[in-house]
Amino acid sequence: MNRVNEWGLSAIVSLALCFGPAASGEEGVAGNSNGQIMKSVAEMLDVVQKTGLPLDEKAASRAVVEALIKVADPSSRIFTAEEVNLAKDRQQGFVYDVGIKVQATNGLPVIVEVADDSVAASAGIKVGEMIEKIGDQEIISGTSAQAVARMLRGDKPGRVTVKIRDEKGVSRDVELERSRIKLQAVESAEDLPLGLCYLQLNGVFEGCGRDVVSSLRGWAESGRAGVVIDLRGADGMDLESVADIAGVFAESGAMLFAVRDMDNQDIGVYKAKTQTNLGMPAMVLVDSKTVGAAEILAAVLSGSVRGAMLLGNVTGGDPVVRDWIALSSGESLYTMARRIVLADGHIYDGREGVKPDVVLLENAPAMPEFEPEATPVNGREITEEEKQDKKLRERVKNDAALRRAVDVLLGLKALNIRGAGFSENPTN
Repeated sequence: MNRVNEWGLSAIVSLALCFGPAASGEEGVAGNSNGQIMKSVAEMLDVVQKTGLPLDEKAASRAVVEALIKVADPSSRIFTAEEVNLAKDRQQGFVYDVGIKVQATNGLPVIVEVADDSVAASAGIKVGEMIEKIGDQEIISGTSAQAVARMLRGDKPGRVTVKIRDEKGVSRDVELERSRIKLQAVESAEDLPLGLCYLQLNGVFEGCGRDVVSSLRGWAESGRAGVVIDLRGADGMDLESVADIAGVFAESGAMLFAVRDMDNQDIGVYKAKTQTNLGMPAMVLVDSKTVGAAEILAAVLSGSVRGAMLLGNVTGGDPVVRDWIALSSGESLYTMARRIVLADGHIYDGREGVKPDVVLLENAPAMPEFEPEATPVNGREITEEEKQDKKLRERVKNDAALRRAVDVLLGLKALNIRGAGFSENPTN
């Protein structure tokens, strides 16, 4: 038997033993079918050898692994050692960035912060300037700040060319080298007009639960009518923080989620800690780049607690259920090794993402740029509430998902609905 046959069959045996019963509970590539798989591969190799067909050993070995694992886990993939390190970095909150923060406007996004000692600062980029283009991507009017941040950042080192327009309307190209930084878990914690609040997470990173819960409780105790939790593009690996954050929307001691191995045995069970329910409704924004612990948080808020609603797009289908398995090639196979089970019995094993309660278009259009000013009617002055309403519309007009979330919260506020176990008129 040649080296391809030995390597391929060895890989199949190892992987089949790793998986055990199929994640769905049905007999598939695992269990009693191992012998048939090996027999089929051996038969094909025998045909190739007898016919004298040319066979690249390395390519054939890789194809055997990929074909087998794609049946067991269609979202699995093979990583190089460098890719494994970069993926682990991303899960811990490390990215490559140029040091710029922007704010969305009716026109081009405006730079509102340039980090000290960043490559952007060294290149002379200033607050107040606008971004016209990032790499080959033209920036259109109304592009969200989040979309711009994603284009500026990268998962690995590299250079990016940014076209900047200064306050005099003069444009210039600046080439920037991305440098490695660690993101804070909380990107933004913002009081919104009309008694609402907004929390944007970069990820559910180690130990962030306490800070997030502190912000949420502070808002609830001050009488805020509802919160938008933005998990779009968020990652992370800290399951304890998932339980801390989701727990404030559940009753004390309530089961939130369990992590089980492929034999359906509990690895860990996470419950709401002894505390008072937040009593404040939450709109949770998700998209196809919501993965890792952030994806578990979205799933738990959707299926294990009351008072939270998901809006956006189906999440990425990678909720901390996969591991890296070393291969003899020096590469690693990234594939499912466990599953997440919610209190309502729903299972996430990486075959599907979390489906939002309200699915929105990925690139929904912004609101019209022109909106008439509110004017007094019959001598009546514009009220403070009307002023706050206009301010809120201005804040959310370039983000369709955030706009929808705010609309729902305002509807709940009008109906005096404050979340599970709490109903009271907010004080502001």
